Amino acid sequence: MSILDTVIENSLESLNIEHFYNDYLVADKRTPAHDMSLGEIANVHYSENQYGLYKRFLSEYDLQNKLTRYGGAEGTLETVLITAKHAGALTGLSELDERHITFFDGAQDAISNVISCTVSPLGSGYRNKQFVLAAIPSYPYAASILNQKCGVKLFQAFSGDEFAQGVEDCIDETVGAILVNIPQNPLGYILTADHAERINHAARLHDCAIIVDMVYAGFTGKGDIQQALSQFDPERTIYCDSFSKIFGLPGLRLGMAFSRNQQICSALRAVKSAHSLLPSALKYLFIGYLLKNHQGLIEAIQSSLRMRHHLFASSFEALNSSAARLLPSDNHLYRCIDLGGMSIPSDKALDEWTYSLEKRTGVRVTSGSKFFPNLNFVQNHSPKYMYCSSGQTHKPFWRISLGKEPEIEAVSQKICTFLRNH
Repeated sequence: MSILDTVIENSLESLNIEHFYNDYLVADKRTPAHDMSLGEIANVHYSENQYGLYKRFLSEYDLQNKLTRYGGAEGTLETVLITAKHAGALTGLSELDERHITFFDGAQDAISNVISCTVSPLGSGYRNKQFVLAAIPSYPYAASILNQKCGVKLFQAFSGDEFAQGVEDCIDETVGAILVNIPQNPLGYILTADHAERINHAARLHDCAIIVDMVYAGFTGKGDIQQALSQFDPERTIYCDSFSKIFGLPGLRLGMAFSRNQQICSALRAVKSAHSLLPSALKYLFIGYLLKNHQGLIEAIQSSLRMRHHLFASSFEALNSSAARLLPSDNHLYRCIDLGGMSIPSDKALDEWTYSLEKRTGVRVTSGSKFFPNLNFVQNHSPKYMYCSSGQTHKPFWRISLGKEPEIEAVSQKICTFLRNH
């Protein structure tokens, strides 16, 4: 006999991230010489270290007065207004104000709560909208975000065109939300305004929500990304973002969700309040301080990532003489190396290659196998997981994170040497 909720109990195995990815090889726990696997940001040249800015904030801000006013909520209006202005500038939604913003404990928490508000638990009898429609390869922890209680319908997409086509082909009346990642992690493709309109049409036709994960929207060189972001249906779209990424603060765990739909905004605030009243007011007062006084830090991070992105591409293309190739990417935090010409027969073999790269060169990258669910796992957990497209062959690739490594050319040379010898 179990005191666990039945839905949660039935989800425990599928929430195990290692089982989900076929008990993949785990890299050495020691810190590698060059860690190109983490999607975090460090070693950015700015007038003051981010954590030094935190010390200054603690000493300068009137925290006692602000944090003692209704759990901090009344003392944070200025932060919410500054945040709304920031979100509006990034998305082109100039009408955003304090009514549209809800803070969460990271973007992952934001997406999870949005799904709770838009998608019903799998097997519940009162509403048929019990699936999230999502593309793979995708952010590894999307698995645990998506399937806590609902089902997941998956299709493969390696470009914006394939994503829009996948939505049109795979959506049906059981889908409660479409998950969009722009620019995409790991591949880095973006969507255009035309793609957004096609997704809008599918969502209206089947009456579902659109969840836009825009965590990397500030890390692209494409000026038209704002046009795409602003094009999503205002009544159906909820945007999610991460301040940990925006300001290069790993571990901060502060994100937000916002929408032009007042009903969903009210629901998100109510659900978050029921969970924890609100995230740490101290954290988002700090973010308000940075948005007000240190916009230059955002620009410095964007500039560093842009430089590393282009430097890695030019160095790799100059040094590489193997069958591997760089995939195009508009996400400056990541580059992916297509290993399709390297005769790698399986995800397990790809993981072994990845481990061998680290052991021989000191360079840790992320195996592409981490961005696909294991096919046997999916089949054994149907209907919780469903492939709704025929293409189920995983393309072997490595994802290279450019967030913290300053020695880009040296890393590129080590990777190219390893590939030449294999």
